[in-house]
Amino acid sequence: AVQVPSSGEVTADLKVGASRRLSVEVVDPFGAPLTAKVLVVCPGGPCATKRSDYRQFLDVENLPSTLAAMEFADGTGKVSFEVPPGQYEVFVTRGMEYSAFPDTFPTKGAAVDLTTQDQTLKATLAHVVDTTGYLSADLHVHAVSSPDSSVDNAQRVRSFAAEGVDVLVSTDHDYLFDFAPVIASVGVANQMTSMIGCEVTPFDYGHFQGYPLVPRAGPGNGAFDWAGGDGPSLRLDQLFDGLHQAHPGAIVQINHPRGSSGALTQLKVDTATGASHEKAARFRMADNPAATDADTKLFSGAFDAIEVENGITPSFTGLNDWMTFMSRGWVKT
Repeated sequence: AVQVPSSGEVTADLKVGASRRLSVEVVDPFGAPLTAKVLVVCPGGPCATKRSDYRQFLDVENLPSTLAAMEFADGTGKVSFEVPPGQYEVFVTRGMEYSAFPDTFPTKGAAVDLTTQDQTLKATLAHVVDTTGYLSADLHVHAVSSPDSSVDNAQRVRSFAAEGVDVLVSTDHDYLFDFAPVIASVGVANQMTSMIGCEVTPFDYGHFQGYPLVPRAGPGNGAFDWAGGDGPSLRLDQLFDGLHQAHPGAIVQINHPRGSSGALTQLKVDTATGASHEKAARFRMADNPAATDADTKLFSGAFDAIEVENGITPSFTGLNDWMTFMSRGWVKT
């Protein structure tokens, strides 16, 4: 802490803590480089130097207190970084299709002594799950163009390449971003491709997604205006139809359909009938001329896909909604 007076100057001595460098190389059994995730764990419990202590200087991703570092080897198969001096365990992984290093994973990592000097480590990972004919993809991804993400675009690409993901779909909030140049700069264009999407983000009646989309001139690189310009907010029939018209062939997806930002919850949709029961005025919408006492007609079946998992656990209510749609003939992905 430095106390600065209202006038004049103040001098302070700052002590920078010591650090050691860990360099990791990741290869397949034939010696070819692999992208991978490197976890450096403090074996005795919470690390003495907490990552959260750096938050006053830069945005820090929330990680377990026992994790000293999480880094990603890029297309060269190499990564080098600094951590405070100490004894650590190191784990190297490349998603669920590959083996993990060391072979004691996940119980015990490779011991690395960084107390007095820098160290190097070489890890070999093998492709152990046959995925011929399949592509892995993440269809809902935020990076630094979204207000709720502090992860820069290059780091986002490294993190997905390190998990062996084949297709990365950009879906920043109300912004169209192309990951392709970033993928090339990270050196992983031979193993990963991308698609441009956008999460259309009304604040209180759900989040919706379109992909693939084509950037255009305008706010957010031509992101779809869910607010309808100066007019009322769009109902879902207008929003879905508008997205399809602006981007023919695009997939329109309902994200996290339940909860405080879920369309089915907020519009009070009965999935067994497709009827909505919330009033349009609550969302600054114009009434649907086709509305009845039994259905305010704020919902629409003109979407293509519904998200049933967001985060690390499936949504059983979302799965139930999807299966209910299927049972009444609304076949959605």
